[in-house]
Order: sequence, then structure tokens, then C-alpha cells
Amino acid sequence: MDELNYSGIPYKEPPRFLNIPIPAFFLLLLIFQLFFMPGLMKKGGRLYVPFKRVVVGGCHNNPPYEFLDENNEPSGYNVELTQAIAAEMGLDVEVRLGRQNKMVDAFQKGEIDILQGVIEMDPVALNNRFHACTYFNQKLFARSPHPQLLSSLSQLKGGRIALSRSTPYLKRLIHTHPHLQFIEATSHSQALRCLALGQADYALLITLPSLYLNRALHILEQETGDHRITLVGELTPQMGYGYVARDPGNPFFTQMESCVSTLKTSGRQKEVQNRWLGPLSPSEEDKREKTIQLGGLIFSPLLFAACTIFFWSYSLKQEVGRRTHELAVQQQQLIQADKMTSLGILVSGVAHEINNPMGLIVHNLSFLQKLYTAAEASLEERFQEEGDFFIGGLKFSMIRQEAGEMFSEMNHGAQRIIQIVNDLKEFSSKKSPALTGQVDLTKAINASIRLLELPLKKMGCSVLLETQEPLPCFRGNRHQIEQVIVNLILNGAQAHQNPGHTVTVRAWANHPKQHLILTVCDEGQGIEKDQLPFLFDPFYTTKREQGGTGLGLSISERIVKEHKGELTVESEVGKGTTVSMHLPFFHEESHP
Repeated sequence: MDELNYSGIPYKEPPRFLNIPIPAFFLLLLIFQLFFMPGLMKKGGRLYVPFKRVVVGGCHNNPPYEFLDENNEPSGYNVELTQAIAAEMGLDVEVRLGRQNKMVDAFQKGEIDILQGVIEMDPVALNNRFHACTYFNQKLFARSPHPQLLSSLSQLKGGRIALSRSTPYLKRLIHTHPHLQFIEATSHSQALRCLALGQADYALLITLPSLYLNRALHILEQETGDHRITLVGELTPQMGYGYVARDPGNPFFTQMESCVSTLKTSGRQKEVQNRWLGPLSPSEEDKREKTIQLGGLIFSPLLFAACTIFFWSYSLKQEVGRRTHELAVQQQQLIQADKMTSLGILVSGVAHEINNPMGLIVHNLSFLQKLYTAAEASLEERFQEEGDFFIGGLKFSMIRQEAGEMFSEMNHGAQRIIQIVNDLKEFSSKKSPALTGQVDLTKAINASIRLLELPLKKMGCSVLLETQEPLPCFRGNRHQIEQVIVNLILNGAQAHQNPGHTVTVRAWANHPKQHLILTVCDEGQGIEKDQLPFLFDPFYTTKREQGGTGLGLSISERIVKEHKGELTVESEVGKGTTVSMHLPFFHEESHP
């Protein structure tokens, strides 16, 4: 929310993220470049800290997934992916490749911890814990388009099918389709070559979704001159392809899922997959990626400089706006201070003019009270002899009952006027009055309510008083506390425009904190939240149209603070306002 001030100029704080120091911003931008700009860091580079050896087994003749190269060393997609996962975990891994059935036997005997390159439908995967790092598709190719796309081998009435390689799953597939003749091939290329040379009617390839066959088909068509090899169906839903563990608690296996996700995010898995399962020559995608990386290297410094200039310019603009706002506030404060000085001179003169006639009124009132007291005995004697009689149009019986209270109230009202005028003089001169008296809060509340009896009656407002008896006394100035209570009750009464409402006054003692608490609650319209912080400012009022001066709460807060207390306001629009006064009291043994 915009901050309000005497100048009337709204000032909006800049967002918190723009308050970041310049060096911190540069550091954040540099970190962003190092970790996210393509080409600055090698993908997949991790610190290799081996702490446990894990033995992983696989097939020795299943290119390009896993095979022994010309140096008789394990190689292929599965091998490199396994090594990347192990490096991500900080494990020392040993990859052993051999015949598929021997590797399965070694796995069952416990000589191998993990078995890689396993399809989830293989028996070894069904009987152990399996984790898929990627998924396979079963693609069926033919030399001519089929009338409809096939979804199962059962739709074929017969024919010869070349298989990409022999696996336990494919062996079970052969067993479940005895009406078909299967020809085993050692690789995808050999299976497609059998199809192209007419040695098979179909070629069934189990491939990764990202495996590019277009290049292999193009080379095969150039060699054989046959352009009729087409995809005629994807037989089953995707199948998982990954790792099998005998021991579910194996650290390599338990952390594999999170490590594979990390490799996917960093692009390391895609790099391995493109190296072994991608095209035989760099694709347009690879060229585009290199172009993007080169562009990042060229334009990143320019982006860095542009961001720095923008941030610096925006920071300067915010700083200029903040300084301008501060100067405007200071100027209005100087104007306000000058007004307060003039007001002090004016109040001093007005107070002098009011105090002179008020002194005369108090003096004459005292004289009249003495005259009545002197004549009261004679009047009472006549009343006893003659009965009731009239004086100035009023019955003596009524005068004798009300006279004492009337003189007391008039004297108290006159003293209140004098005290209020003196308070205004003290407010303008900022001199602290003596606060040495012993004040009974209950008596101060009752006196304030009696003083407001007539104004409250005219406004149709009643006061509900709830006090805890007896209340301890506090040291201060009773007249000033009464002035505060009068202001609070009067504000509560004026908060509601319709007659018949109630202002509730409560007072109690909080002995653990040694505080007296007085609350004044009204049933008015409430005060907006943005106005609450300014209620105690001099001349700030929400009742300017009704003639409010904005001095009542300001003077009241000053009085309460001089008594070492606190004045707080809680309000909710539509539900009313509660003003609380907290005053410290003293123990009975310390009473003066």
C-alpha cells in the first residue's frame, strides 16, 4: 500500500528483489551463466569418488547396446550409461560381458550384482527387481505396405520374420506363434538386409524410441537398390529396458532412479544415446545444438552487459524517487513545524482571554455558594413554619435537594474548562506537568461520565460501565486522565450516527504485568487499516466534515505517554473500534 504523508505525495516502495546489492546481482548472474549457458561446461562432468565396487553383467554380442570392441573391452550404449550412473553415485563399477545365458547364471549365483540390457518381459526381470531406464518399441517392417497397420503377430497368417537378436523374450515370442517362421539375426542391419534380399517377409526390430533407422534404411537401399521397405506396425505397447538386481538393497539400484533423472536433466543420457543409437553421421539437430552453443558464447556477454545497465539504471531511478520523496516530506514537516509555532502563540493568547472571564466565573460562583449557605438556615426555618414556597419560580423543596450538587457540578465544569485551556498551553509549549498525585481510575471514569451526561443524552448514546473493584491507584494527574477518558468516550459516541447505540467502558487490573487497562468500545463504522497509523498525528482526523480538529487523540496519547503508559487502537470496518489505555500502577505499601 502507498505510504501517506503530509505532502499528499504517495510513495510506493520498490519490490524487495530490487533491493539486492549490485555485487550480489553480478554474482547471481555469473552463476546462472556458468550452470545454464550451453557450451560453457562439459555435460555430465562429475567428480568421481569410488567407495564401493559393483559388478554389472551383460551380453557380449548385442551391438550397439553392449558388445566387446576390437580391444576386447566392454562398449556400447548400456555400458556407457552404466558408467555414467556409477560416476553420478560415486561408485566403482566393473562391467562384465559374456554370453547371455552365462551372465544370467552368474547373476543367479551372486557373482554379478546387477544385470543390464534386460527387457521387462524377460523371465529374469519377472523374478527379480527391475528398473527401466528407458523403453523399447516393437517395430515390424515389410518390403511393401500392408493393407492395415498391424498391432499383433497373431494378425499374420504366416510368413518368415527376421528377428534383430535372440533374447529370452523373443524366444517366448517364437514359442507362442508356431505358425510363423522366425529367422534370428545378430543386429538390426542384418535383419533389414534379410528382408531387403528376400530371405524374410518381415523384420521385427526391438528399438529404443529415439533410435534413428532412417540412416540405416537409406544405406541399405543404396546397397540393394530396394526402396520398398516400410513400417507396417508397432505390435505392443512400450516395454521397459534397463537393469535387474537380485538384492533390492543394493546402493547402485536404490539410487538409480534419481541418478537417471539427473542424467536426463543434465543432457548426459541424451549425449550417450545419440552417440550409440543415433545416426551414423552428425544430424541437423546436432548442428543446430552446436550453433545454439556458439550463439550463447557470443551473445551471453552482451546479455550480461545489457542486464547490468538495465539494473543500474533502474536502481538509480528508484534512488532518485526515494530521495525526492524524502525531500518533499521534510519540506512539509518544516511547514508543519512553522504552523505549530504559530499555533502555540495563538493558543497562548486565546487561553489568556478565556482564563480571565473563567476566573471571574469561578470567583462569583464561590460567592454565590457562600450566599446560599448563609441563607440556607433562614430558608429552612421558613420552610418548616410555612411549608413549601417559591424562589425565582422554583420550589424551595427542589432547590434544597439539588443546590449542593448543582454548585458542585458548575464548579467542576468551570475547573475542567480551565484545565483544558491549560492543557492546550502545555501542548503548545511542550512542558511536562507534575504527575505526583494519587489517582483512582474508578473515580476518574465516573467523573468523566457525569461530565458527558448531557452531550451523550442529546446524541442518544448510553454508556455501559464494567469495572473490576477495587482497582489499584496510580501516580499521575487526575484531571489529565479524565480529559483522556472524556475524549475516548466522546469519540466512541460520535462514531455511530444513529441514536440508541452503546459505548462500553471496561477497566481492570493486570496484576502480573502491574498495569491498569481501560478499553472504550463503540459500535460505529470502524476505521480503514491504512488510516490507523496516522490517528495520533496532530490535526489528522477522519471527521473533518463534522468539525473535527484532529487534536483529541494526539493530546490524549501525549498525556498517556507522560504517565508511562500506552494508547492503542484496534478497528475493523463495519464492526466498530476499541481504544485501549495501559497505565502502570503501584503497590499499596508504596502509596504516598
